Amino acid sequence: MRPASIQWFERIYFATLAIGAVNLLVHYRTLGAVMGNAGGTMAIVFTSFFAGIAISLMFWYLVARRASTIAKWFLVVLVVIGLIGLPGGFNMTDTLGITYVALGALSTLLQAAATALLFTPESRRWFADKGAPARPETFE
Repeated sequence: MRPASIQWFERIYFATLAIGAVNLLVHYRTLGAVMGNAGGTMAIVFTSFFAGIAISLMFWYLVARRASTIAKWFLVVLVVIGLIGLPGGFNMTDTLGITYVALGALSTLLQAAATALLFTPESRRWFADKGAPARPETFE
């Protein structure tokens, strides 16, 4: 059985994907207007969104189901990049609205929290054992 920290990683990680989908749907018209002003189309937004979902699901599978340490570190790098870019996103409130930016920030912070769960002692043991069922603590 996977440790509780890995299970919580999954729950929080999926919540971030749901927040992204809700954010896209709620702000569809605003994004369409922004893309139209930039000479783009909503097809670009949807293509980017679904590519991002596919990549996110790949990372979820490799990290939470296959115990891939390499995928875990790639995910860490992506989350750090997201956190670095977070302050710049607040400059977009005039264009996209505070709700869009706030939901994006919430999603990024939740991704960071989920990723932090990959470094608990039980998670580290699980990754070291390559996803073998969690073994009970032994006190010797």
